[in-house]
Amino acid sequence: MALAFEDTSGEPSERCALLAPATLETLESEELAPCADVIGELPLSGGRVAAVQVWGGDAQVRLTGDTLFLTGTDAGWRVVAAGCRPRPEGPYDCQVEGS
Repeated sequence: MALAFEDTSGEPSERCALLAPATLETLESEELAPCADVIGELPLSGGRVAAVQVWGGDAQVRLTGDTLFLTGTDAGWRVVAAGCRPRPEGPYDCQVEGS
């Protein structure tokens, strides 16, 4: 699922459908455009899966070039944050995240 979201050759609307509702809403609000129009411009580095950690209904997927945070929904796993980089102190800094 994380790889499908990061796949820039994928159909934009299908990639947007993998976002959690709050993340989709925040992205469209910040970009002032529909997700499908802007998702291809996001600085997502992708790569191979390096590690996965699951905590109940939440997960972190570390790719070789990116880190994503997921949440479990009735429709399956959805991306709550992507384009995330660790900071020396504090939480990750993410290019895409819900409010």
